[in-house]
Amino acid sequence: MTSHEIIKIWPSVAPGSEAWSHEEIEFSAPFADEPARQWRGIRNVVTPSMTVYRPTSGAGTGAGVIVCPGGGYRLLAYDYEGTDVAEWFAARGVTAFLLKYRVDPSAPDPDDFARENIKLLEAIVADRDGWIDTLDASRDRAVSDGIQALKVVRQRSAEFGVDPARLGIIGFSAGAGLAIGAALCDPPERPDFVAAIYGADRSDTPVRADAPPLFLVVSQDDPFNLAPDNIRLYQRWISGGAGVDLHVFSEGGHGYGMRTLGLTTDQWPLLLERWLEKVKVFEKGA
Repeated sequence: MTSHEIIKIWPSVAPGSEAWSHEEIEFSAPFADEPARQWRGIRNVVTPSMTVYRPTSGAGTGAGVIVCPGGGYRLLAYDYEGTDVAEWFAARGVTAFLLKYRVDPSAPDPDDFARENIKLLEAIVADRDGWIDTLDASRDRAVSDGIQALKVVRQRSAEFGVDPARLGIIGFSAGAGLAIGAALCDPPERPDFVAAIYGADRSDTPVRADAPPLFLVVSQDDPFNLAPDNIRLYQRWISGGAGVDLHVFSEGGHGYGMRTLGLTTDQWPLLLERWLEKVKVFEKGA
């Protein structure tokens, strides 16, 4: 088994969580749409870190990417939106940094955690927009971890063999919100390319013409009704004069990650690969 380097992204305790004392928990659970298959998650993340996935075939392209799993800022879907994605990039010559960012504290007991999730789902059904508005503080904390991860990779770019001007970010669901938030930060800190998979951004931060190129994927039948949010985000990007690709699939729901489900969303990684070619991520020394 390949050993991957793990790097803490903050020199000491992450700002804003100095009083946190809960312990990180790894768990597994069945997919709702594939009950026979388990996925791996992490919750109660206190110490954010990155796991480094170096290129696995030949020399790297010199590009790097921060990978941000989703999980509603309550957990991280660590394999199908994390390790699978990092390995996909590494196989294509891109150094991937799988980000384990801070998420909201949750009950350590699995049964209590399950009951918390039932209440959460009830709140989402009752008032989806109101629930999203409650995530602002969680999202801001995650974005700060994402920006710090970008800083660390750029500071140590020579060690990783990464061009600091060719460092992107990809996120899923809540991780996509993190990625978009990083894309809208100040130019010295923001990523150079961004992919947001079934996520959204509801802020009013202006998009400038020099914003990083953006790749968006969402499904029309997403249970969180994210397709309209993605269309609005697409319109914000083009209104600002920046480059953006938007792919809206009729089916797929939410949380498919890199899985193959026999749906039209199975094609999104191929579309991402073509887009990455267009923005020269795969060109060595571009």
